[in-house]
Amino acid sequence: MRMIAFLLLILLGGAAAAPAPDLVAAAKAGQPPSFAAVLDARFDPAGRARFDAFRDWAATLDPVERAQYYDQLPPGPSGKPRWRERVAFGHADRHGLSRAMSFVADHAGDRAAAQAIWAEAQRAYAAAETTAANNVAKAQVAPRPTAIGRALALRVATDQAWRAAQFDRPHDAVTGEAITWRFWSRLCHVDDDDTTWLKGIVARGEWPLVSRDGAAAANDAWLLAQHADQDPAFQKQVLALIEPLVAKREAQGKHYALLFDRVAIAEHRPQRYGTQFGTGKDGCLAVDTVEDHEGIDARRAVMGLDTLAAYGKRLSDVYHQKVCDDIFATAERSSTER
Repeated sequence: MRMIAFLLLILLGGAAAAPAPDLVAAAKAGQPPSFAAVLDARFDPAGRARFDAFRDWAATLDPVERAQYYDQLPPGPSGKPRWRERVAFGHADRHGLSRAMSFVADHAGDRAAAQAIWAEAQRAYAAAETTAANNVAKAQVAPRPTAIGRALALRVATDQAWRAAQFDRPHDAVTGEAITWRFWSRLCHVDDDDTTWLKGIVARGEWPLVSRDGAAAANDAWLLAQHADQDPAFQKQVLALIEPLVAKREAQGKHYALLFDRVAIAEHRPQRYGTQFGTGKDGCLAVDTVEDHEGIDARRAVMGLDTLAAYGKRLSDVYHQKVCDDIFATAERSSTER
């Protein structure tokens, strides 16, 4: 009789429902939950506490991660400790995908809007993979005079595919941020692998020269160094390496200027050439702090750069953001040229 009663409970829908998944536990175990599970928690009042815990976990570094990626600053007016981001890869693996999903769910008005945003982030990610494969195939048959030039071409083909796909079309702020987080872990690994490889080139004294390896190879090597933000000490080493090469026409002055400013920003110093822009308070593009405003175009011209206004227009076209009316307005976060 008890068996019959149990079967009747199942048939009548009386069996106990499966327990709701613990989103944080799954993510910590290296098995991020599906986006559907995240939406279920976000838009079901009974699951909101689970979603909030997942969102907070995805947005927070543990003490080990914080020590690895941040510098502690003196307490602020409130007396609470403050932190300054030293390396921008803190969330890459453990948090990246979870941060993307939780960000979309938290900022979308309803489930349908969240699904549409996530679909666009997934589309952009798939487009990057396809473009990277096509770029690499083209680079494999492109003529380069030296082996190092050919190796650089393959790496830059992947680097540029992932960066271009982030901004292949205009997006609203939430979708753009979601795509950034969706790409973050992959881009971090691309940059980290390229940096490790490039450091070997430097250690062996094989930095490409225009006269020997071609201008394209010299450009590619600089570009990979420009994107080595996880290792600012190495960027500074490359800056010192290419400085004398500019006078010998074995490296371009504009590359030195771009890397000089990148190093300055990493060291929390004003930049000299105004090549590093960020987002101002109104969402517009503004140049990060520079040494002085009046002489900036003259300094840029010496290094082979166009005017700051023309450069800002080019960045505006790439990132689909307008330039601030005051191009020197305070920038809140870096957003540099690809």
